[in-house]
Amino acid sequence: MPWLLAAGFVAVSVVVEVLHQRGLGDLIATAVPEGIGPGALVALAGAGAFVANNLPAYLVLEPVAADAAPRLMALLVGVNAGPLVTPWASLATLLWLQRCRTAGVVVPWRWLRPGGTACAVLAVGAGVGALAITA
Repeated sequence: MPWLLAAGFVAVSVVVEVLHQRGLGDLIATAVPEGIGPGALVALAGAGAFVANNLPAYLVLEPVAADAAPRLMALLVGVNAGPLVTPWASLATLLWLQRCRTAGVVVPWRWLRPGGTACAVLAVGAGVGALAITA
């Protein structure tokens, strides 16, 4: 168990909760459009992807997305596919890289960024597109 990573995510969760208690949710609510139209879903998924760290991004944005299932799904698409851009932004990617190193597999960092960007754009676009069609 990578205890240092786990402790880091617990610490971030606590910080996000303190920030919410100090008015972060109100600030975010003014920046993210309301509703379930395509533009609102893209904005919400984009905000989740932009924060580029899936657990903290979800914790930060969940209160403004909790009013409708399509909004929560768009947020989940953004926070889970968006962190592919940066390998350190997702706990799953960090765990995967650690397992690769343990197995002696070298994953070049110069490949991860462009490959992750392409995957993130395609995955977020496809996911939000499907939500917009079905919402």
